[in-house]
Amino acid sequence: MTMRVIKTKRLSGLMLCFTALFNIADYFLTIKALQLGFDEWNPFVLLWLNTGVLPVIKIIVIPLLLLVIWKLQSHFKSRLLLYSSVLFTVYFMLMCYFVYIFHVVV
Repeated sequence: MTMRVIKTKRLSGLMLCFTALFNIADYFLTIKALQLGFDEWNPFVLLWLNTGVLPVIKIIVIPLLLLVIWKLQSHFKSRLLLYSSVLFTVYFMLMCYFVYIFHVVV
């Protein structure tokens, strides 16, 4: 394995790990935002919000799915970096949104 492949795998793994952490943070920050009177825009979250299923999905299921993606990285080959980058970027932007609403708006 070349050094470039090793670095690409490490970067993909790091982004998947941070995406899992961002996803867990998203659950708690969403609950806090809703308590402050903000609206939820995600239709899936709205569906599961008051069912007790949402914490299981956000805190357990999604991080486990990201772990499965990491474990099956050989099936994704070079696309893993692209997929993990997209996921990381979306959740990073969501974390920026939470910083904005909690530090600028509130």
